Amino acid sequence: MRICIVTSKLIRGESNAFIGGVVNALLVLAKELAKRGHQIVLVTALESASDAETIQQLLPWAKVRYVTSLRTGGSLSRGLEVAPRLMRVIAAEHKLNPVDIVHGHSGYPFWGALPSLAKGWLHIRAFHTLYCPISYKLNDQRQLLLRTWLSRESLRHVDRLIVISQNVRRSVLHLGVAESRVVHIPVAIDLERLASAQRGAEYRQQLGISSDEHVLLFVGNLTETKGLDLLLQAIRFLREDGRRVRLIYTVERGPTISQFREREIDRLVEGLGIRDCLTPLGVVPNIPTVMACCDLMIVPYRSTDGPSDYPLAMLEAMALGRPVVATRVGGIPEIIEHGVTGLLTELESPRALADIVSYALDHAELLAAIGKHAQRFVMDTFNCHTIVDRLEREYYNVHNNAE
Repeated sequence: MRICIVTSKLIRGESNAFIGGVVNALLVLAKELAKRGHQIVLVTALESASDAETIQQLLPWAKVRYVTSLRTGGSLSRGLEVAPRLMRVIAAEHKLNPVDIVHGHSGYPFWGALPSLAKGWLHIRAFHTLYCPISYKLNDQRQLLLRTWLSRESLRHVDRLIVISQNVRRSVLHLGVAESRVVHIPVAIDLERLASAQRGAEYRQQLGISSDEHVLLFVGNLTETKGLDLLLQAIRFLREDGRRVRLIYTVERGPTISQFREREIDRLVEGLGIRDCLTPLGVVPNIPTVMACCDLMIVPYRSTDGPSDYPLAMLEAMALGRPVVATRVGGIPEIIEHGVTGLLTELESPRALADIVSYALDHAELLAAIGKHAQRFVMDTFNCHTIVDRLEREYYNVHNNAE
């Protein structure tokens, strides 16, 4: 099959690592589909045309087609600017060599309009994967009604709406999308990539971390949704409780993160007096090695309305046998069974987060058991080969049977 995979943006960070859970999740799928003999056309927006050659070299298994966009506003405003141009790229590709499937990937429902348009205009079978639940939390009733209508119209025409979690599934059924078109297929984990991780103890030495420090890890960005500020406050409580902890945090820096937010986090660190126990990193190419060196990964999200409902970095840490402490939000409780495959804490409580981290650090045998159970669960449930098997079946079912 010739499959056109569409995403709203592709950002290459330092050391050529791609930024964002949705992007990295779709690249795992696309690469595996290419290995199986499918022709992959990746259609996206880049910040600069100068990135195109490098990105094509990094993704030799795909044909990369792009438009450029410097706009950094919300998803809807970016969509209004970028989507028509991406549609023209898809149409040009289809004219050059017919496309069998257009498959959009996004955390936002509005982007489902692009594969829907490809279906209506070009008569290509349309898929869209939605990574985040649809939020119905707006105080302005008119804005809420408009957003709900746009979401429904964007999604209801695709042949298959792939949802990565049952939580996302409930949100789209509540929207009114036909249940027959909705299929639950989780994100895929690239186990080969994780196998490249160095030994964690060696990486700790490289970072200059003392052997008697407990290492906590945060992977994400500086937005309020990801909750780094909550974790920083919890670090202060842990220090006051006499814990020797070191927080490694890898965060995205660039046009999607405001300088104001960076300064806000920096002031918080200074005010809490915890700078000496922090190891801040940017976007790193060897994230499996960073994960391997930690004692606990912390996922202090306030919400999954924006991040992936099944956080990819969290799943990768679990696949490496690293125990996770996470807030009980979105689809996370579908992955983490408290005390079995991870530990859950309540929303927006730095004190509760500190307490459960302390509890975990005091129970080494429990942590070891959680790490083993988490690793087995992720490898069984999110294995790339199994996930792509399921996706391929949906492709062939839709392609071979007109609806």
